[in-house]
Amino acid sequence: MFTSTGIIRSAGANQKPGWYFLECDEEVGKYYHWLYSRAGFHWKSCMNGVHVSFLAGEKDEKIVSLEEMESYLGKEIEFSYDNIIWTNTRAFWMPVLSSQLDRIRVELGLNPRFLYHVTLGNVKYLENI
Repeated sequence: MFTSTGIIRSAGANQKPGWYFLECDEEVGKYYHWLYSRAGFHWKSCMNGVHVSFLAGEKDEKIVSLEEMESYLGKEIEFSYDNIIWTNTRAFWMPVLSSQLDRIRVELGLNPRFLYHVTLGNVKYLENI
């Protein structure tokens, strides 16, 4: 596994409430896109760029408010990732482990996930390349 860091951010006002993610290094995404494009796989960056969602609004046990997240926003978090890219033909991601994210979820009254993923991109609005 490889190690990287991300910064905790909140989703934009035009997105569903209660979504929080790690903003990851875009260069990691560019590298894997370059590498996998050699095999014919192409994707575009997502709305939140290369990221790890760790609070998913209505998909979690509760929706975490911005006030509850205030002390976490902007914090740098370490995570480990596997460099094998998974796809469902619409999105591309790599498995992620982060005990720090699990700890934050527990502090907020949610269950830990134990496994996350770094989203590299998707094929939404992708025109022929």
